[in-house]
Amino acid sequence: MTRKMTNITLLFFLLAFTFTVASAQTPTSNNASASIPAPHIEVGAKEAYEVNDVQLVRYKLSVTNRARHPDFLWLPVRHLGSCGKNENPSRTWVEIFGSPGDKRLGGFCALRSSDDLDRLWFVAQSGDGGAPCVYIVMTDRQTGKKYMSNRVCSRSFTAKANAPKPNNIQAATNGDRQIALDSWSDGVSDSQVAAGAGNQAVAGRITSVAIDPSDPGEPANKKAKAVNDNVARDQMAASILRAMGEPAPPRPGSQRFGDVPPSNPFYAFIDRAVALRIIQGCSRTKYCPDEPVPREQMAAFIIRALGEHSPPTPPTQRFADVPPSNPFYAFIELAASRKLLTGCGGGNYCPDQPIKSNETVTALRKAFGSKLKSVEHVSDKLVAQATRPDLKIKQFLFPPTNDKALRVHVANTGQAGSGACRLVLIVRKINGVAVGRQTHVNVPPLAAGSDTWLLIDAKSILPNNIKLDSTTFKLNVDATGIVAESDETNNEVWHNL
Repeated sequence: MTRKMTNITLLFFLLAFTFTVASAQTPTSNNASASIPAPHIEVGAKEAYEVNDVQLVRYKLSVTNRARHPDFLWLPVRHLGSCGKNENPSRTWVEIFGSPGDKRLGGFCALRSSDDLDRLWFVAQSGDGGAPCVYIVMTDRQTGKKYMSNRVCSRSFTAKANAPKPNNIQAATNGDRQIALDSWSDGVSDSQVAAGAGNQAVAGRITSVAIDPSDPGEPANKKAKAVNDNVARDQMAASILRAMGEPAPPRPGSQRFGDVPPSNPFYAFIDRAVALRIIQGCSRTKYCPDEPVPREQMAAFIIRALGEHSPPTPPTQRFADVPPSNPFYAFIELAASRKLLTGCGGGNYCPDQPIKSNETVTALRKAFGSKLKSVEHVSDKLVAQATRPDLKIKQFLFPPTNDKALRVHVANTGQAGSGACRLVLIVRKINGVAVGRQTHVNVPPLAAGSDTWLLIDAKSILPNNIKLDSTTFKLNVDATGIVAESDETNNEVWHNL
């Protein structure tokens, strides 16, 4: 009996041990998304080619932190629904969007590993003026979690490309054609794109340039199109500030809106316009940068920009479609009385219609006497600034074991990697006496979003009885101006100034 009980006890112990080990080895991360980072994308090569006499451009994208996205995200799952004819699509789908406008450019629903994130692409028709910026959204269909990437901007997205001759096409495209067609969530092939099918997979035109129809330097076809352009909220912020004489507002120290990241070319303009109470967000946390500006809101923007935030209520109603209950009633009346904005005809103002580019320029010229010729657009300069590195000194500490040294935390908060440079320490005062002694250490190259701690020792420039903490000094990262940054004004900090 005792032996039998012993065997039963041993069997129970083995079963419990096996269950414990199996539980410990069972991956628990399949539903845990907290440790999965947002994807970070970079633009790769572009490839011009021709299908059915239509010139196309394939733009390649790569997720640089793909190694941090576990492969269980790409497991084939049947129970979450099919993707076209594919009955075993991946758990996570990737979609590519153009910005401004959030137009869907394409997507992938049959990736099988995180390595496939190095082979994303989208197609646009050559000369069709694609979106100046793109981003991706990864959707984990099992948890419903979405991961939105950074936004990358490139002149090449909007530039015309010369396609190779047809006899060169096969060598350029056959290599990844099968992967692409298996992965393309819309099932749209290059031939269908060329024939006009599957428009949701083709990059659409983003209009964003000169809009003054009276400018003799503008081609006639651009003038005709320009007057009908809507003006997006991000463009409006920049256009108003430039008309007011602020062409380069200071870069904000922190992000105000969740949908306006530092990579947005209008980041500083939007923050400044909101700080001046000219424009408000569309909610407490969002700005809705790509939405067109309605005519009623334009009246409020321009009157606020002139310094009047609470105009008097007019005694009579000017426009039939703008009753006193309209929240912009007083702004519209004041803008109309000053002939900054006019009605749309028939005694109406059309408050809900988007303001057009030519109306915007005319109103801003009248209001500020500026020589503005265009609604502010995603220019080469703005894109270049948005995609540069930005070096900052986050903090510094005095080591307890060395009273002449300093530990300095340097970070690259920009959207591109920085090259090697110098961190310079300049001692300005010792015991109240002005001096100008300096030393430096080298700063290594820093990838976008990365940081490092550096030790800088001032022993060689300080008297033996002087602690660094008792002096007045300045720290300056990239003091020699080697790195071209998006913001060159935030490189230095002072101590005991």
